[in-house]
Amino acid sequence: WGRPIQPDVGLSGPMGTAEFQRYVLDVLRDEAHTELSLLNAGALRNTDLLPLTEPLSRADLNALLPFGGELVRARVPGELLWFWGADTLVGGLERVQGSPRVNGRPIDSTRTYSVVMNRFVADGGDGILPTGTVKRRVDMVTDDGQPLELVDLLTSALEERRFVNKRTGMLDPDAEHVNL
Repeated sequence: WGRPIQPDVGLSGPMGTAEFQRYVLDVLRDEAHTELSLLNAGALRNTDLLPLTEPLSRADLNALLPFGGELVRARVPGELLWFWGADTLVGGLERVQGSPRVNGRPIDSTRTYSVVMNRFVADGGDGILPTGTVKRRVDMVTDDGQPLELVDLLTSALEERRFVNKRTGMLDPDAEHVNL
């Protein structure tokens, strides 16, 4: 597990906590084809190992995301997006002058948004999503029908060179990986 997942794909610069979070959340959004990605803040651990400067290994991913987690795709009401804060890691949601936006657009509290999350959050973990608010929940699975795990998803994204800069052949920690 200590060997690089893709030895010839280095990092174009140090990957600190913010860059690693953004990378993980962007890979999730891209793979699930969702507007948002959501993990509880406790999903990311051992941040003293950051910044990473060498090619990513499964050991890095398992140390930083030790709980792994099966992934779920769901619909979440827009009215809940206002409340996500420091206890959550969210991809695709940002605050512009204090106003939350989904992929640059104001939140529409009358619609639902597609979100990929770990099962822990989908099952109500850390109270991030009130019981009964997740709509049309679908477990993500591999080609052979097994539950799709977070670390496995990140590993295959790197093996397939997704998010690797085609010009440099490197993973750029500062890049915005998903542009919706």
